[in-house]
Amino acid sequence: MPTDARTPNALEHVPTRVELFDGERIDAGATSETSALDVIADPQESAGVTRRAWTMLLALVVIGSIAVVVVTLTVPDRKATRTAAAGAATRGEQSPMVGDDNIATTTSGSGPTTASESGLATAVAPSTTVKLPGGSAAPVVSRVPTTDKVIFLGIDDGMVRDPAVLEFFRTNKIPFTVFLTKNFASVGEGFWKDAVAAGGVIEGHTATHPDLRKLSWNQLNNEICKVADAYGKQFGARPTLFRPPYGLYDDRVRATAASCGMKAIVMWKGATNDGRLDLAENVLKPGDILLMHWRSDLLDNLKVVVERCKEQGFAIARLQSYIG
Repeated sequence: MPTDARTPNALEHVPTRVELFDGERIDAGATSETSALDVIADPQESAGVTRRAWTMLLALVVIGSIAVVVVTLTVPDRKATRTAAAGAATRGEQSPMVGDDNIATTTSGSGPTTASESGLATAVAPSTTVKLPGGSAAPVVSRVPTTDKVIFLGIDDGMVRDPAVLEFFRTNKIPFTVFLTKNFASVGEGFWKDAVAAGGVIEGHTATHPDLRKLSWNQLNNEICKVADAYGKQFGARPTLFRPPYGLYDDRVRATAASCGMKAIVMWKGATNDGRLDLAENVLKPGDILLMHWRSDLLDNLKVVVERCKEQGFAIARLQSYIG
């Protein structure tokens, strides 16, 4: 199933119900303008009435101009609306869950060091090792609780496989996580093995990219557990992290993930699309996990993320080093 056909936006893991302005049209002042023209076109009106009509027209033009300004300032475009809604959805992740604040940490190492030749801070041994809670339900993580100035890249699906992206990772020594859908793993196996060699880690993202909440227990097992088994044979390492399609999950999804060895369900605090980085809290925070996609704009999006990291003094670290 082509990724771009599912959703038009990098924040694809957001239900359509949050796309608040799709299909709306704003015609500010159109009705008022018609009424004014009707008034001044009446040949039976007296000169005094005509003057009043011209005054009314002028007032309506001023009101219409103010309305346009208000609309421009207060109504975001559809992409920005999706982004804001996605941030809200991320912060209020659905269903009872283990939140980020309930994940214990221990300290070791020295954290990220100073800039590399590219100007991007280089991550070394993490100062924080996350102790994930056990139990029958996989914990949900969108921000790793750490004081290290690091963020993490999670790149979903796998439709577009651009060698230039892997070269960018190699050149800049950037670690990344591939949340790979199985149909793309099958058709691009050589590329994904190169991705692992370039610093990537393959993790789970289902076989067919469904809304997992609508599946039976057996179907959940096929989408999560059997895919993990297949990746273990295909890439030499079985996934331990899982990202649900569209960011949608419930208690059964968490239970299934835990039952087949997933240490966490990975969500996000920011996302990229069309060369833009949108963050739930407007700035990078230590431990933020980002949502990206293997699409034609991935290289541009990576460059935007790297520049933001340079501006704020962040390194890009390996997610598995902190919660693996």
